[in-house]
Amino acid sequence: MLLFGVDSSGVCMAVGPVLPELDRIHIFCHAATEKLTEQLVYEKGIKNIFRISVPTYQDSIVAAMVFKDFPEIKTWAGIIGPMWSSWLRPGPPSGPRISPPMSQR
Repeated sequence: MLLFGVDSSGVCMAVGPVLPELDRIHIFCHAATEKLTEQLVYEKGIKNIFRISVPTYQDSIVAAMVFKDFPEIKTWAGIIGPMWSSWLRPGPPSGPRISPPMSQR
C-alpha cells in the first residue's frame, strides 16, 4: 500500500518515523519543512519517505538569486490567494485575520 498526502510540516514529522514500522511508503505532497528530508531521511535513514515538493528555503533561494542582481528593486508584489493576502495587512497583529469572501472585494 502506498500512502500519499500530508500538507502540514508538523504532521509529516509525526508520520515519518512510524513508516518503517508500518512497512509503508509515503509520498509527501507539501509539508515544506526541511526536517523531513534532512532529519528523517538523511540523519535517521528512513527510506519510506518521498518528497514531491521543495523545502521552504529552496523557494526563497530563487528570489534571493534574482534580487541580488537588481539592487534598485526595493519592493515587489506577487499573486497570492485570499487567505494569505489577509495576513499581509500593515500594522500589528490583532487576532485572527480572515479574508472577506471574494464576492465582497
